[in-house]
Amino acid sequence: MALLYSEVNGEISQNLNILDRGFSYGDGIFTTAKILNGEVECLDLHLLRLKEGVERIYLKGVDFDAIRQSMIECVKSFELAVLKVVISAGAGGRGYSRVGCETPTIVITVHPFPTQYKQWSIDGIKLGIAQSQLGLSTALSGLKHLNRLEQVLVRKELDESDFDDLLVTNINNEIIEASAANVFWFESGSQSLFTSDLSFSGVNGIARQRVIKSFNDIKIVSKKLDEIDNISAMFLCNSVMGIVPVRKLGERNLNMNIISDVKKTNHFMKKALLIACCLSLIAVVAVFHTIEEKMNEKLLIEEAELITISSGASINKLINTLQAKGWVSEALWLKLYVRLNPDKALVKKGTYQVQPNSSLVDILTLITEGKEYQYSVTFIEGTRLQEWLWQVQELPGINQVKETASPEALAKALGISQRNPEGWFFPETYSYTNNTSSLEIFARAHTKMKRVLNEEWQARASDLPYKNAYQALIMASIIEKETGLIEEQPQIASVFINRLEKNMRLQTDPTVIYGVREVYKGDITRAHLKDKNEYNTYVIKGLPPTPIAMPGLTAIKASLNPDQTPYYYFVSRGDGSHKFSKTNAEHNKAVAKYILGKN
Repeated sequence: MALLYSEVNGEISQNLNILDRGFSYGDGIFTTAKILNGEVECLDLHLLRLKEGVERIYLKGVDFDAIRQSMIECVKSFELAVLKVVISAGAGGRGYSRVGCETPTIVITVHPFPTQYKQWSIDGIKLGIAQSQLGLSTALSGLKHLNRLEQVLVRKELDESDFDDLLVTNINNEIIEASAANVFWFESGSQSLFTSDLSFSGVNGIARQRVIKSFNDIKIVSKKLDEIDNISAMFLCNSVMGIVPVRKLGERNLNMNIISDVKKTNHFMKKALLIACCLSLIAVVAVFHTIEEKMNEKLLIEEAELITISSGASINKLINTLQAKGWVSEALWLKLYVRLNPDKALVKKGTYQVQPNSSLVDILTLITEGKEYQYSVTFIEGTRLQEWLWQVQELPGINQVKETASPEALAKALGISQRNPEGWFFPETYSYTNNTSSLEIFARAHTKMKRVLNEEWQARASDLPYKNAYQALIMASIIEKETGLIEEQPQIASVFINRLEKNMRLQTDPTVIYGVREVYKGDITRAHLKDKNEYNTYVIKGLPPTPIAMPGLTAIKASLNPDQTPYYYFVSRGDGSHKFSKTNAEHNKAVAKYILGKN
């Protein structure tokens, strides 16, 4: 199909990076919308679908404000067309891993409107049964993701048939959808409208969501292919075609009159008209006023509480949750409210914190806008990676993964060349939502440290005795461990740099402690100072092979922009500060005074 418009990352283009993960792995999501009279139909719902998809596949850095603006601008000149928005993880990564892939790709295209849809809507379609079936996946179910090979195979089968579309089942022979649309049906002897359970397969289309919310008597079921004989009427729907009745299912004729009624009738509007016929205009206004009052009443919630909304949850499931907690006794007002405000019915999965005395409006706003509760973890400067790993193991709301079981596993997962990744993670406070991977926390800290170290390395002083930025990171970790006084760090750095330039051993106790690890019991002994390990700076010359802790920003800055001093020695005064000395003789006097207590 010809393209009417195409842009990639905000620039008019039809070129895509060959390493894009959407192309290589189907790593992304998309939505398809109808353009009518220069506007995107159900724009907000399509944006919501994209946001939910991005969250479910853990994409970061997507600018939805920019996407919204692009969607609005690019369709203005089209009376009737189809808009497609694709969001992929971008170019990069290592194999299936996204590590190192930080910028998503946004592709927006406009396509001609399918000419057959108008006639289908009037005449109905002939629906066959596809031989190709869909797999089962709770991780991908409901998502409009880029892994579309199953649909491609269905479409190939359709192109070679005499049918207008094909009914597609999963590997359990349960009806799921058509080739590119959701399916609804009526059954003989029932007034209910039925649709397929998409918990394990299929796409939860926007048109499907709107139909579900327009009918009170609707049942979401798992229906086997061998049970279709009692289907009396059926229709397909998607955002582009709207509602299309099925004229024939296989060789069996279906009732199209029922579907015509569905197309013409909005269930909620029928109820509203009934009310209007029975009540005066004043009474109707009073009803709406009452709904608003009931929805804004403060609930008897005594303390903040977390609630979790699962993937695929509906407004009815939310109502059940609120009733189970005793926050809502009567669901009528809530149901009427979401009928009047359909945007408030699109609940988003996640964990949310409900504050004391919240109203129903407050809760709905929280959940429909996806304002998930933010947990936090604070990593302290000067602590070791192993301490961080233990700390993360105790965090609430974290999905613990094997990649964070040890420093070695973490280094491998993040592509850190050093087997011991000590020092490669930036200490600060990180926020996260429920079920965040433990690896994601460390990946963010690692990315932050790489960025900070690179920025400071570019701004370093000249003639420093480092071969690379990593050596500066090692030095920063030593500085971090030697003093808690930020104002002293540039001086401490100058001492170590002066010693390196004179080919003197650093002779710093924190490296000794790191080297002996579990053997250290609180006091450095003569045996510790003589221990022959690669971290003992009383034995080795130069820097140890890795950092000995996580340095903060000030320590990194000090290592790369030290003071210019004549000092080669320092000793603790016992109050957190240090006495600096130029010569060994001066240093010995300082040791006698501050360590041995001699005047």
